[in-house]
Amino acid sequence: MMTSSEHMGPAHLIDRPRLCAELDKALQCRLTLIIAQAGAGKSTLLRQWAAQQTGRAIAMFRIEAADDDPARFVHRLVEALAAVDPAIAKVSALSTFSEGGLGEPVISVLVAALGRMPEVVIVVDDAQRLSNVDLIDDLGELLLQAPGNIHVVLASRADPPIALSQYRLSDELLELRNVELAFTAEEAAQLLERTTGHRLSTPSVRALHARTEGWAAGLQLAGLNLRQVPDPDAFVAAFGGSDRLVADYLAEEVLEALPFDQREILLRMSVLEDMCAGLVHAVTGRDDAQSILEQLHGDSIFLMELDSRREWYRFHHLFRDLLRSQLRAGGSTDERSILSVAADWQLARGRAKEAIEYLLRGRFWERALEAMLSNAFEVLVNGDMPTVVGWLLRVPESTRSNYIDADLLLGTLALEDGGGLGMFLDQDGPAGDQLGARNRRSSDAGFLAAQILLATRPELTAAAACRQIREFPSADKPCIAATGDELGAPQNSAGRLDVLVAGGRAFLLAGQIDQARELLVQGLGEAAAGSHERVGALSTLSLLEAWCGKVKRAESLICEALLSAREAGMLADRSVTDAYLAAVMTSLRRGDADLPAEAEPLRMPATSFPQDQEEPESLSTMLFERAVSSLTLGDPERARGIVGSWPELVLDPDPLAVVQCHILLSWVATCDNEPFEARRHLGDAVKMAEIHGLVGVFVRAGPVILRRLRDISGPQAAFRDIILAHAQQSVDPRQQALPDPLTDRELEILSYLPTRFTNVELADRCFVSVNTIKTHMVHIYRKLDATNRDAAIGRARVLGLL
Repeated sequence: MMTSSEHMGPAHLIDRPRLCAELDKALQCRLTLIIAQAGAGKSTLLRQWAAQQTGRAIAMFRIEAADDDPARFVHRLVEALAAVDPAIAKVSALSTFSEGGLGEPVISVLVAALGRMPEVVIVVDDAQRLSNVDLIDDLGELLLQAPGNIHVVLASRADPPIALSQYRLSDELLELRNVELAFTAEEAAQLLERTTGHRLSTPSVRALHARTEGWAAGLQLAGLNLRQVPDPDAFVAAFGGSDRLVADYLAEEVLEALPFDQREILLRMSVLEDMCAGLVHAVTGRDDAQSILEQLHGDSIFLMELDSRREWYRFHHLFRDLLRSQLRAGGSTDERSILSVAADWQLARGRAKEAIEYLLRGRFWERALEAMLSNAFEVLVNGDMPTVVGWLLRVPESTRSNYIDADLLLGTLALEDGGGLGMFLDQDGPAGDQLGARNRRSSDAGFLAAQILLATRPELTAAAACRQIREFPSADKPCIAATGDELGAPQNSAGRLDVLVAGGRAFLLAGQIDQARELLVQGLGEAAAGSHERVGALSTLSLLEAWCGKVKRAESLICEALLSAREAGMLADRSVTDAYLAAVMTSLRRGDADLPAEAEPLRMPATSFPQDQEEPESLSTMLFERAVSSLTLGDPERARGIVGSWPELVLDPDPLAVVQCHILLSWVATCDNEPFEARRHLGDAVKMAEIHGLVGVFVRAGPVILRRLRDISGPQAAFRDIILAHAQQSVDPRQQALPDPLTDRELEILSYLPTRFTNVELADRCFVSVNTIKTHMVHIYRKLDATNRDAAIGRARVLGLL
């Protein structure tokens, strides 16, 4: 039952049975809250639901500004209840109200009167208009004391400032909010048809539903506009918060009620997309940014909560559009400066996609391109190529053409345009004829780089690699014959090295292992130490060997690639990605010997990958041995570099890696003449090793660490003795005199030393890189306590190893 001032909505409003059925649960709850922004359809829903409650007592009234007066509020409440039970009318004669609120006497009288009534639902609309704090507090107390026959439905734009937790815990609270009140696409279609008088096309309905996010008032205002526009499709395409009817509504219902300083903050925040307290602080300078966000959301100022932790928010699209139009019209705030600050904030936190969007909106073209190229790989590997292409297309061509990586940009754009591929792949076609030889080579290089980065069609990329190698002048023997054609051998130019390394990766992705290895090894041999090309070749070759099951060989290449990248300051460069992938693959292979058979993306048969029978070693062990070798040979700087980069290279250290790091820190501290630090780190290593039963790591460290273990005393003394005993007992009989036994690979290389093979010849025979041979030779010299090859051969013969 409603008061006489209430009426049903106009005929074009649609029924919402889904929400009415949800509201029926209010009859089992003490309190029901309908909290949503202006124009969400709260009042209309309440009227529809109340009209359906035949036979039930409904007392409904809407709050007005004058209801902050306690006497007036009680009078209006009693007037609404009297329509259900006239006997309660005498309560309105109460006049003993406390200052500002109802007061305990009035609350007691009301509770008693309500208890004598039949079951009734009290519906209070527009509750956000109450601002009398004392009155609101007393209403919360009245609600707490109300008898069980009373159910209260409260509609408001903001949560009432009363304690709600006790109602939630006792399951006596029903809540409907913006998410529930938002119109579905089907409801939006019905509402628009009722408003316009004709049915809209499905694409138009979907577009308006997306733009309004199901906001009832936005849909209705759009429908009113559509009655008069000559071109509905054009109107729908341009519809936004700056639409006259929408702007007038939001200005009157929302903005005009806000103080000036709050409106200014909203204007600056409107430049942002998703926002959190830190970002809002950066663009507004307000230290209370989190409180501002929570208050705006709590007051239903068209701010959407994006997570349950109340960290990230965004404005409703139409409200954001209105604010932005007002910001630009005002002219007092520089939108570009806000965009620049927001981009810097995002980049500092690794949120590249968001930062690039801000830079593009602000027309910071060069900064945007730098950010794209620095972060494109991370976006592309997540399958979001259209985003990158869209970014590039938004940069003016004049800026792209002058940029140093224009070839890569051009190649990436070609991938987006299927017709454009002919220009890069078909040199005999009309499009190819339009390019000069130099431009064609440049375009092909760009396509090749982009295609390899995306790895979408490796067979095309491999063909492009062959063509690129042919483009370089040749004066040597052919380097590869992928299709029966002889390809010119490259000269040591940067362009040729790029194609060799990129082509090797292309053949790997296309499943042509032999061709891939040949190109990568050739590129590795020609690349200068510490160069980008050498790091890339090592990285991709490590992935190839990992895929082929050569675990130890792969991890040796991984170690060399990462150390080279570290020395060149390239650990974050995209060229190191394959090394990281290889590290993951070797880790998986240790737990899954069938990995190659399941790795569909590389399109290679399982029979192509013989399993490495050697005992696999972890990446941390490879680093550990490299550092131990350096320390043994009196090169603490290289070891110090490995220890310094340990947290970056060993991302998820297991107990063995922790022990290895402490051993190295102890040794480096000894070299730095810091005996206290040396003893502390070695003690920490023994403590961790004792917990996890790790003994062999100290033996592999060699005699220097074994001698220093004798200084360990206290609780770890017993485990120290176990380590030392193991060092004497666990070695091969032929190697009893060696504190650190030679591995099978080292014994194999040792057997070739009397032949006087050079390191290059040894590398060819063992099918590893020259640097890998050098690493093994350092280990052999260290373990045999030899300074050169002759001394190593003599020592090995004394021990019976040769």
